[in-house]
Amino acid sequence: GEGGAGAGEEPDLSRVVELDDVRPALLPIRAPGVRDLYVLGCLSLLGAPLGGSWCSSNQPLLLHEDALPPDLLQQLQLKRTAEELGPGAADQDSLSFAVLSPVLAPTPWYAEVESRRAFMARLLQLLISPGAPYHEHPDLSLAYLVVEATGPVKAEGGPGGQQGREPGTPRSHQQAPQEDARPGGPNLSLGQQRDGYQAGDGEGGMYSRQHVQLSEVDRARGAAKQLLNRQRGNLVLWGALAEMEVLAGNIKGARRVVETTLSAVATFPEPSRRQHLGPLLVSHVLAELAHAKAEAEVAAAWRRAFQMLVWFLAGSGAGTTPYKPLPAASAAPATSAEGLQEQLAAAHRGLAQVLPHVAAASIEAQFSRADAAVVLAAALLEVTAAHVLPSSGCSLHSALAVFKNTAVAGAEQAARKACPNHEWLQAKLCHLVVKETASPEPAMTPAQVREFVLQALSMYPRNLNLLQLLEVLESRAHAYVRLQQFMRTAVDAHPSTHLLAHALTSEVQRQRCSSLVNLDGGASVWLGGRPPVVRLRPLLERAATTQQLATSPQLWLMYLRYEVQQGQPDAVRRVFLRAVRQCPGCKALWLEGLLYAAATPSPALSAGSTAAGASPTAGLLPPRQAAELLEVMGDKGVRVRTDVMEAVMQALDEQPLLL
Repeated sequence: GEGGAGAGEEPDLSRVVELDDVRPALLPIRAPGVRDLYVLGCLSLLGAPLGGSWCSSNQPLLLHEDALPPDLLQQLQLKRTAEELGPGAADQDSLSFAVLSPVLAPTPWYAEVESRRAFMARLLQLLISPGAPYHEHPDLSLAYLVVEATGPVKAEGGPGGQQGREPGTPRSHQQAPQEDARPGGPNLSLGQQRDGYQAGDGEGGMYSRQHVQLSEVDRARGAAKQLLNRQRGNLVLWGALAEMEVLAGNIKGARRVVETTLSAVATFPEPSRRQHLGPLLVSHVLAELAHAKAEAEVAAAWRRAFQMLVWFLAGSGAGTTPYKPLPAASAAPATSAEGLQEQLAAAHRGLAQVLPHVAAASIEAQFSRADAAVVLAAALLEVTAAHVLPSSGCSLHSALAVFKNTAVAGAEQAARKACPNHEWLQAKLCHLVVKETASPEPAMTPAQVREFVLQALSMYPRNLNLLQLLEVLESRAHAYVRLQQFMRTAVDAHPSTHLLAHALTSEVQRQRCSSLVNLDGGASVWLGGRPPVVRLRPLLERAATTQQLATSPQLWLMYLRYEVQQGQPDAVRRVFLRAVRQCPGCKALWLEGLLYAAATPSPALSAGSTAAGASPTAGLLPPRQAAELLEVMGDKGVRVRTDVMEAVMQALDEQPLLL
């Protein structure tokens, strides 16, 4: 074509191909479902913080997870002091974080550079603007506010600047957060690594695994205010703003937004209320219950949750009357037991009208997010009533009965597996069950809870949130060998890098905790000597020979970092050459491999060589072989753009001075 290279001519690397050049070759996508998958999938590839509601984890497109509530995350992380773990434990844990960070703590593309973040924010803003195709899309609305709240990535050794780290720089140059460098739980909570964002994760979705700094919350609030000034009747935007406040740790601010929205619910169109009011309300109820700490706060949270759920369900899930918030000074129930019983009866009458329609939608494979929210609200009502009104006869068992009789009975298993709304509901119920059984008088035995979570995992084996819940249960029971066996079986049955990362984490847990002995006071100490070196090579090698994982750059990044940690120069070189042969087009893999094999690695990883008693891995490749690999890298279309004068000045600095 015009401007292209002819026979025997070198291609013009500076040529810019515009959209008009390729527009005739583009096929129009008119089916709404296919178009949504295409748009949301492309945004996910760019790192947009989308939730899991648009695609089931059983589909091979992408993997999704919901963030665990902070109280369960605290149970998942093994908190050990330096004195308990013995000398060198902190170094070992930070190295484990560095190995697993390509999967457990990925830095999204848009967060690496401010210009990318601005581009992503502008793109999402155009998609949700008034009149745009996705102006009432919950995931995109929340993703836009999260991107606006994202600050620069902190570089190692100092606070992050406006540009974060340089594009293409290997992520191993980022120091692992010390809070997350714990045996068995590296980087499982975003709340441990963001500035001004210490309240932990909410119920919003996927943020627990993205290495971002949500430090610009005021900017996100301003963006939400501008959008709401133009579309006050957009219930989705109000819900996204409340959820963003939860993620920012401002539960009181989220409560104000939700109560204001519910008080003015009559101003919203009825179709919008039917579709979006339920998800907004149950997400906030779960966030309220998850963030309550003190006994008085927990009691008030149960009371507010009961009042919201009764109001919602008494109106058959449509919000027919304005909501009246509970007075802030009322820590104890202001209504008598008879009054609470009447409110519960009204909610049950409203449920009797709406649940048959929800059950029919489940049977006909038309189960929407609003239907899932109604079922979850009904289950939450049974649980909250058991706390607020013990004489009501409600319990966790009645909550699960509502779920089974409404969403499960009569529905085809294949339809449930392919439906993201069924998956969302199942994961939230597992949250509820695991949380409730941690009480002093649980309604279910640990074996029953584990069986319930395993049944959900049999339906959605790639759901990372359910896997985390299983880790919580096995950590409570100290059943690390059983967890390790389950994870290995899961990786073999459903190969993926995320499942592999969980299997590696369970391996770390088992090997570390096998050398701990519990004392009478509840503390744990090592049996003696230094902490054991975690051996992950068999799992990594087994995954590298799997057809589904052999071409995954994340697998090879983990494998490469592990060998660097172990200080095995020959193994580092061998894994690097295998990696670029399997993934020749991955620039990050090339750069990181050359960094380890031909230059000095980062201090965090070179410490692993010292701890293992081996020499650093600098200079593993001869200069000629490194130059040949650079040529191969260029032949594969992977190019490194370096300023010429910068390279010349660096070469001059390395030359010895002649006096």
